[in-house]
Amino acid sequence: MHQDKDRGSKWLIENFGDAILKLAGYKDFHEWKHKPSEVVAPRRFPDGLMQVRFAEQSEPTLVLVEIESYPNADADRQVFEDVALITLEHHQVPEVISLVLKPKGHQRVSGQYERTSHLGHTRLSGT
Repeated sequence: MHQDKDRGSKWLIENFGDAILKLAGYKDFHEWKHKPSEVVAPRRFPDGLMQVRFAEQSEPTLVLVEIESYPNADADRQVFEDVALITLEHHQVPEVISLVLKPKGHQRVSGQYERTSHLGHTRLSGT
């Protein structure tokens, strides 16, 4: 049976979340824990969600991780929707790590996305 999502990224986040955090430049954390993201929405969920406790913070921070094998034009939209789902579920806007494993061509993940309503009166954006 063909799966539309690579399950290897979940294993990577569950077992090496600290390395992903360090790769993204986060240094002052002293604890991290993988949080299952499947509870967010059926058939649409992020690659991974971690709960990280940074030094000098009393409350843990949510860190959303999205892993792409190659950059693609849809990555920014996916991350935007993942942030919206996590925010609705956990009442906290997560930090985001977008990890692209292998560059390819001129395609880049910009880290920005904006969506506007049909009439143009409402706009949601994220960076």
